[in-house]
Amino acid sequence: KRCLGEASKEGAERDIVVALSGGKDSSAVLGYLTLDLGLNVTAVLVDNGFIPDFVKDNCRHMCERIGAKFTMLGFDFSGDVKAALTSPSSSNYPCNTCSKKFVSMIADFAAEKACGRVALGRNFWARIEPKLTGEKVITTGSGANVSFFSVPFLLGWVRADLNKWLKEVGWSERNLSIHGLSTNCKVPSMMEKSYHAATGVHPETSLLANEIICGFIDRDAGLEELGVSGESGRG
Repeated sequence: KRCLGEASKEGAERDIVVALSGGKDSSAVLGYLTLDLGLNVTAVLVDNGFIPDFVKDNCRHMCERIGAKFTMLGFDFSGDVKAALTSPSSSNYPCNTCSKKFVSMIADFAAEKACGRVALGRNFWARIEPKLTGEKVITTGSGANVSFFSVPFLLGWVRADLNKWLKEVGWSERNLSIHGLSTNCKVPSMMEKSYHAATGVHPETSLLANEIICGFIDRDAGLEELGVSGESGRG
């Protein structure tokens, strides 16, 4: 109810901010909140310098198509990526650094617009104890509290639930041309082999594990994403 109600805060310019990466999950959330719930949405794309132009163009197109407002923020991430490629390790995975910057910038944006909530397409839980929740509250530098909600997790979506909304918003299949598990950013594919070689773990393992536990995908689908068959993965 806190996530999907009409107005998040009296005087807010928009009902909710969508953290739009240009990938399938957040694009489907954009469509659901705008077209099904009729919320006044501002979609924010954070460009780290590794988002292809066709992804950015597709984000603009989707927002124009459904009547959502689109904003793009940016920062220079090249130094972090170069350092991680030079010395890959479990403590130096650049996507973790990017995610923190991403969250901080969008929280600041939402607070500036007097909007206290942000919708995410990622499947995660903020806490398991004392209760399971898909909400995480971020306090900005100005002291404002902004709630980040994992919409697919809260709604109990499975991967197939994305398809309707991807069609409605006009999500581009061209995104699938990006190598690796990401459909919006080049960094994961750049880091995959070196990170795996350095740590013995695929960098997307923890995210896929969350999606399996949430019920978004099944175990065999997760193993397939990692290039491991269901049979060889058992034991």
